[in-house]
Amino acid sequence: MFLRTSTTGNTLLLISIYDKNGKLLHQENTRASHVQKWSVRWLNNQKILIDSSDIGPVSIVSNNVGHWNRESPLHKLSPNGKLVAYTFWNDYKGKKLTLCFLQSDGDVESASNVVQEIETDIVINDLVDCAQWEGNSRLIIKNANKAYVFEYEQGKQWELKE
Repeated sequence: MFLRTSTTGNTLLLISIYDKNGKLLHQENTRASHVQKWSVRWLNNQKILIDSSDIGPVSIVSNNVGHWNRESPLHKLSPNGKLVAYTFWNDYKGKKLTLCFLQSDGDVESASNVVQEIETDIVINDLVDCAQWEGNSRLIIKNANKAYVFEYEQGKQWELKE
């Protein structure tokens, strides 16, 4: 597979994904301005990362049956669909992580009310896919050196487990 970038309407970045024979598999209007800083790279054979100073990071992900979907690599839906873990920096220069848990009705787009927000001293150089769910009450945050485990116990709040 390979991809090409182009513009639409003279301003917006367009991503086209092709198979090895040149057949168009998917085309995505990123809604990012091509005059802003941006980059596009394959993360693996099924995931492309678009990083734009205009819209932030966006992933285009294949579901193995020919469909490509747009995802936020900073928002992770829990396996049961009831929570979204959202990661961002509370200190941009120091790259210290803030972890926010939001209520959800089964998808990232429906995430609304903040359940809990945790400011940490954990330094994350790259927020893209740093959070991974392990069940519905355990979230793993990985940086270059270590994995941090956040757990939820019934009736309590999310806590960092050492």
